[in-house]
Amino acid sequence: MTTERGERRAETNTVAAYLDALLAPKPKRNRAALVKRRSELEARLDGNQDTALERLRLVQAKLDVDADLARLDDAERIVELEDSFVKVGGGWARRGISAAALREVGVPAGVLKRAGF
Repeated sequence: MTTERGERRAETNTVAAYLDALLAPKPKRNRAALVKRRSELEARLDGNQDTALERLRLVQAKLDVDADLARLDDAERIVELEDSFVKVGGGWARRGISAAALREVGVPAGVLKRAGF
C-alpha cells in the first residue's frame, strides 16, 4: 500500500513537471541576455547607491530574471519531461483523466498517443 502511494505520488510529480514546463510562458529574451541582465542587477544591488524603493524594484527585477532562467531550463528539459510523461501518462486515463482534458491544457496529440491514450 505504501509503495503504491509512493508510485502514484511519483507519477503525479512527473505529470505536474511536464505540464508546468509545457504551459509555462516562454521568456522573451535568450539565456545570454538574461544572464547579462542578472549580472547588471546584482552589480547595481551590490553598489548600495539606490533608495530603498529602487532596491526593492531591483530585487524584484532580479527575481523575475531568475524565474525566466528557470523557465528556460524547463524548456530545455521538455523532451526529457515528455518522455517521463509518456511512461506514466496512460495510468492517468485509469484515474479518470481524459485525453480531451489533457489536449485542452496543451498536451500534443502525438504525446498522448505515445502515452497510450
